[in-house]
Amino acid sequence: MRVTPRFVIFKNVFLAAGTLFLLVSSTFLGVSCAMFANASYFLKNGIMTEAVIEDIRGEDVWIRYSTDDGNFSGPLGYYDSSMRAGDFVLIYYDSENPGRIHAAGSGALSVIFLAVGLLLFICGGTMVGHECMRQRRMFWFLEHGTPVQADITRVEIDRKISSNYRHPYMLVCQRRMPDGSMKLFYSDHIWYDPTNALTSNSVTVFLDPSNDSRYYVDLSSVLPESDGENSGNDGIGADI
Repeated sequence: MRVTPRFVIFKNVFLAAGTLFLLVSSTFLGVSCAMFANASYFLKNGIMTEAVIEDIRGEDVWIRYSTDDGNFSGPLGYYDSSMRAGDFVLIYYDSENPGRIHAAGSGALSVIFLAVGLLLFICGGTMVGHECMRQRRMFWFLEHGTPVQADITRVEIDRKISSNYRHPYMLVCQRRMPDGSMKLFYSDHIWYDPTNALTSNSVTVFLDPSNDSRYYVDLSSVLPESDGENSGNDGIGADI
């Protein structure tokens, strides 16, 4: 039996996920930069030679190689599933410190770190940018939008989004437009069931003066500032 938590770790899913992606991407990009810098140093100052694989312990590859200063052995610092004991691999060793090496085949690993880091950075930046644009959009509507009243018809659960095993709610509102048509409006996400917390049956909606298909539902006009955790509502969002 799964215990369903009564709180939401990240109420703003896009901002939380985007920030996490950016943090992880910085790690991958930092590692890839360090690997590229190390490879660049050895390409410039190292001497290429062949090393023989002496032993493979898990993913630890031990090699032996010869230089003008004698024979050396130690970990390769790189593993490939095709490697076998007795195989030869190309390495670079530091001309000033022959015991310091760089595996010639490890360049692909740095490219992988770079690719993953860039992908996470793009995803994270897109999510954070989306949230920043949403905030700017909200402030624009509050300042420039045309306020109208819409009737709250129902509360819906958005099952496309989840956080901490919970789905957010949305208010669905309607208003009869000047042309006689009935138009629906959907609020931003609410991370608790607002049904018993609503202070009114109608909500203020800010319309774009030049395009009424663009709007912002002002939840502050019908919901208390509390997030519902102490207001007697059951749970924060709907259980998956």
